[in-house]
This record gives sequence, C-alpha cells and structure tokens, in this order.
Amino acid sequence: MADRFSVEELVINDSFIAYCFHANEADVRYWEDYIRTYLGEKGTIDQARDMVLNLSILLREEGEIYEGEPLSLVGADVRGRRAPLFGRWMKMAAAAVLLAAVILPFVRKRNTNNELSTAKGEAVKEMPVLATQNGQKKVFYLPDSSKVILNAGSSLEVSKSFGEDNRTVSLHGEAYFDIKPHTRYPFKVRTPGYDVTVLGTVFNIKAYAEEKTTELDLISGKVQVSEVGGAGKWMVKPLQKLVLPNKGVSQTGVSAGPVVRDLTFRGSDSIITETAWQQNRLEIVNETFGSMKNRLERWFNVKIVFADDQVREYPFTGYFSNESIQQVLKAFQYSYPFNYKIENDIVTLSK
Repeated sequence: MADRFSVEELVINDSFIAYCFHANEADVRYWEDYIRTYLGEKGTIDQARDMVLNLSILLREEGEIYEGEPLSLVGADVRGRRAPLFGRWMKMAAAAVLLAAVILPFVRKRNTNNELSTAKGEAVKEMPVLATQNGQKKVFYLPDSSKVILNAGSSLEVSKSFGEDNRTVSLHGEAYFDIKPHTRYPFKVRTPGYDVTVLGTVFNIKAYAEEKTTELDLISGKVQVSEVGGAGKWMVKPLQKLVLPNKGVSQTGVSAGPVVRDLTFRGSDSIITETAWQQNRLEIVNETFGSMKNRLERWFNVKIVFADDQVREYPFTGYFSNESIQQVLKAFQYSYPFNYKIENDIVTLSK
C-alpha cells in the first residue's frame, strides 16, 4: 500500500479520479483498500472526492443559450471517455483544484466565527446547484456523463454523494434528461410531491412550483413515478406523458387525479411539442393567455399583467423560434384584437 496522500495530491491523481467516478474496478478496489488501511484519512478522502465531483460539474457546464440562438452543444463529445476529468482537460483544471485546496481550509476557518456557521461552529456544506434565470437555457453534464438541459427559471440540486452510492438530483422547474445507464444505481429525480426513478432513458420533467401540474414526458426507456408520502405509483411508456396535480397549488379547473396522454407531435418533421423548448422552439397549442402566462414570463424574462380578465381567456396556437416577445404578441393579434404595452420588462395586456 502506498504512502498516505494529501488533498492536493489526490485531486490530480488519475487513479483517484477514476475511483470517484467508478470508472475502473481496479482503481475502486485500490482506494477502498486504502481507506480501510488508513481509517484516519477518511476526512481527507471525502474532501478530495467532493472537490473532484464538484469541479467536474462546474467545468463541464456548457455555455448559456440565450433567446434567439439555436440550441447547440459546444465542446468535446464525452462518450467513451474513462471519466469526465481525464487527460489534457484534467491537467488544465489541476491548477484551479490546487488553488481551491489551498484556500478552502482558510475559508472554513474564517466561517467558524461568522453568521454562516452552524451551531457547532462548522461551515455550512452546500450541495452543488445548477440553475438558470428567466430567459436562459443551459446544458450541463453530470459526473456520470448524463446530459441535462435546464429550461428557464429552473434549478437542479445534485446529491453530494452522487456517483458514490446514489445518482439522485432534486429538480425545481423544467429539465430535459438524457441519462447514462448504470447497473448499480438508478437515476432518481426528486420534485415537490413526486419521485422519478429511471435506469437509462430520455425524458422531460416540468415541475414549477407556481404551476398547477407536474408533468413527465417520456421519450424512450422506462420510468416509475412515485408519490412522496403516498401510495401512488405510475409506470410511463415511451411517447407518453403523465400529468399530476401540484399539491401546493389550487387545482381549480384541473383534473384531481393523474392523467396519462400521448405526446403531441407537430408537422411533417415530427417535432414533439412537449420537449420542443430544448431545441429553442416555443410551441403553443390551443392555450389561453392565462395558461401560458408563466411560460412566457420565464421564456422572455418579463412580467405579464392583465388589465382585462377577458384577454386572459383568449386562446392561441403558434410556433416560434427566434422571435421576440413583441413579435409573438403581434402574431397573436391576428387571432384576437387586443393591445399591449411594454415598459421596464412589464407587459400589460388589455382589450
């Protein structure tokens, strides 16, 4: 067994990185033996592993996708790689890791005397959170190389031990997932009120706190949805969607129980309406101004105010890609006569 390692040495050790991502059985066995031999080093191992996993998320984040730009993945393809941090890319990140390893102990020491500390005087250990603001979409790769596209106004919290003994994330908002299969750990998405369990599949979840429903759209594979604190369990087939009531929102005008429907396809190009957003397409099919209000606010980063309740009930159908909020509203005016005013990102709609 080798000599003991420091955090600085571990985070640039290829074998240790492979252990963090369970990418090589021999490396996993080696470091498990190392931990058993040097029980007192568990804290050092945990700290180094956290840094490797957290840095992988930060450095694998793709560029923001702004309104008007086509959704594209910029950067190297990760398929077939041994782990997300190997090779030249890892060496380039080593300086940042080492700097963090040197600075973090001093930051933690200072935190023990300020308001961010816990009752025991230890710094609060936050979980990695991936997030988008209104008007943004972002592409991320998780440590297991699964791809996540976050829609506007969304956040994804990644478990600290992701890849070690679980693959669990918590979603607030909407995300499109392309999950890598894993024989030991299923991928789990926690949303307010519901848990989604998958093995390897492609699916979309919409779970905004302010919406009346939570929706799962399954593109391929197989998923199970479970009710948190309840007995409800549902299996969803490919090209189906499951619509569930959001328990924290008034359900006026919404079915009280779960509803399973087929996904909606549009046109000869077979675009799936429910997931078109991740191709930077805004698809509106027979929706009222009131029902699409939250979506338009997130998409264009505006606030919508109805000066007349009748306008709220106007239904529209339209397909947009690179249009501005002004262009969308002008297109809607061909269906119903209404007026709009935009001041300081506040859109006021009236008759």
